[in-house]
Amino acid sequence: MWVVIIGANEAILRRAPRGLKIIDIRQTKEHFVFRDDYIQIGLNAITYDAITHVLGAYCSKLTICKFVSFTEGYLLLAAKLNECYHLRANSVSCVQRLCDKEAMRHCLAEHFIMWSKLTKVSHLQSLLNSINFDVIVKPVDGFGSRLIGRYFVGKTDTELFVRKYQELEYVLVEEYIHGDEYSVEALSDNGQHKIIAITKKFIDADFIETGHIMPPKLDDASYSLIIQKVKEFLDLVELQEGPSHTEIIINQTGVHIVEGHSRTGGDRIVSLVRLTTGVDLIEAYLHQLAHIAYTPAAIKAKFAHVIFTNFVEGATYVKMPDLQDYGDYIDEIEINISPGECVIRPECSAMRHTMAVVYANDFDECVMIAHKIRNQFLTQAIVE
Repeated sequence: MWVVIIGANEAILRRAPRGLKIIDIRQTKEHFVFRDDYIQIGLNAITYDAITHVLGAYCSKLTICKFVSFTEGYLLLAAKLNECYHLRANSVSCVQRLCDKEAMRHCLAEHFIMWSKLTKVSHLQSLLNSINFDVIVKPVDGFGSRLIGRYFVGKTDTELFVRKYQELEYVLVEEYIHGDEYSVEALSDNGQHKIIAITKKFIDADFIETGHIMPPKLDDASYSLIIQKVKEFLDLVELQEGPSHTEIIINQTGVHIVEGHSRTGGDRIVSLVRLTTGVDLIEAYLHQLAHIAYTPAAIKAKFAHVIFTNFVEGATYVKMPDLQDYGDYIDEIEINISPGECVIRPECSAMRHTMAVVYANDFDECVMIAHKIRNQFLTQAIVE
């Protein structure tokens, strides 16, 4: 029995348990590698037709049990291939709801979870002038917090606000829910959902994530309510298997579902889960696919924090700071700019300047270390 992984990379493949036979399909120049328990197929373009053709030509004698992807762009393709091969997996309609922002908002609105409306940009100003509550406006096919705007009734300049969406044809307008933001990571098997971890999310004025901490400070009642609401949402979208990432907001009126994905969370949330629970979400799902029992690793620390640092627009980045004093707490550092580079303000999450993942056995200590590292980075920017 073979599992087809679409858009995999070495980090994913290293997590596969011994005994799992993998067909690894990647977008690169055409090439084929055949081993007893591993096949790699390189395609110029990863499409439904290209995959069905190449599997029919080279792998027709193999028994495929599942198509999966850990990449947002290929989740729907994997669902369509599972349907074509009559394999039990997340349905096309389920994945479509979770990948398509309009479909997801329609689902949430239909079940009285959130008000939203798809509108032409040419009608946006009149819509904003007609409502009496604050809203969020975002691209239909948006990613990485790109072009997300918050509109405050009676405070925001409507004409100026609408202008930044002029290059788009449609936008999603949805109710702005005040409150603290969290994300919930789960693993599902045969429609049964297990909540693995909850993180608290921090964002800037442009809705670009600046950090996540796990686990957050929540009382037992809040934890129980979050678990209940997220499981209800996963049942609502009919998720059957694999990792999921659900974004929520908590305020005085309760737990509000914002959106969900049939994949792991980004922003190194997988690392935060691994450090604080011992569970590697990708590794656990690969074991599930292989029908092999999964044993979590030892817990590294009670708390973990990912923090992003962005420099002032126009500043010149000098070099990586000396972080030796924090070596015992650092899991990973990533720098997305070069020494001597004049930085620009990030317009989406992919443009953030630096990232650090840290861990500690005390919540306040974990937060303090993360912010000390951020401050160390900020000393390496010269503003002229």
